[in-house]
Amino acid sequence: MRILFISLTVFWVWFGSGMSALAKERITTFDVEIQVEKNGDILVTETIDVIAEGIHIRRGIYRDLPRFFSLDGEKIPYRYTVVSVQRDGKKETFKRQKLGNAYRIRIGDADTYLSSGPHRYRINYKVKNQIRYFKDYDELYWNATGSYWTFPIDKAVVRVRLPEGATYAGQSAYTGILGSRSQNYVFRETNGELIFETSRALGVNEGITISLSLPKGGIDPPSAADLRALWWAKNAATFFFVTTLLGVFAFYYSKWSRYGRDPQMGPLFARYEPPKNYSPAAVSFIHYKSIRGHKALTATLIALATKGWIDID
Repeated sequence: MRILFISLTVFWVWFGSGMSALAKERITTFDVEIQVEKNGDILVTETIDVIAEGIHIRRGIYRDLPRFFSLDGEKIPYRYTVVSVQRDGKKETFKRQKLGNAYRIRIGDADTYLSSGPHRYRINYKVKNQIRYFKDYDELYWNATGSYWTFPIDKAVVRVRLPEGATYAGQSAYTGILGSRSQNYVFRETNGELIFETSRALGVNEGITISLSLPKGGIDPPSAADLRALWWAKNAATFFFVTTLLGVFAFYYSKWSRYGRDPQMGPLFARYEPPKNYSPAAVSFIHYKSIRGHKALTATLIALATKGWIDID
């Protein structure tokens, strides 16, 4: 009985320490700086402070960004450019991956394990044409933290700077799981920055999405090149499908025209004598379109004998 009690005690101490480590592994601060450019691009700097315990954070972290946005019922891919990635103030190895609806920045070296404790990641990237253009206003709408983290976020802060001369007409933000309409945040404007800050900790798979309404004129409308790129993003799949279909049709049509088409018939005119170099059997077949009885064979044998090719006894 005593051995059983000691075993259970050791198990619960070990289990409790594991749960404690899991509870400690978290993002303590998720700070996002968004610089809105005059042309509608955004420059994003994310500073992510984490506590690693070797549970989920072993070699590094994943930053999953949305890969598509919806426009007129179409899924349009975001265009990202990753500028730099750092860990604890030094350049860090990273890879880019496309995983379903996520654009993943995989940060860390596969051969290097992180030490337990706090680490700071800084990610700089650019997103093309992030502003949404509507009839009466424009909008910055951005899932600032992402909604796919496997550990909690103690605090998230989003700081937005607009280009010179641009103002905002309204703001809102949503916290929680993807699609949530909860609004656990506070908003303030300080030194030209529009700041959104969560008012409660975010749990696993929770994040914050911000929205700023911008009066027309503050952000340039999309250029002709941007509109072409958007058209290609929306119609590229259909264009290549139709082009491929036409190419296959043209290929088979050319082969049919060259090898499968019936040869052109010559002029038709009446003949008043039997065709030359045709045996009686061949003439009979042409006339009747079949072999009828033994007359054609008999006539052919007589014709061969007449030419001296066979002897008939």
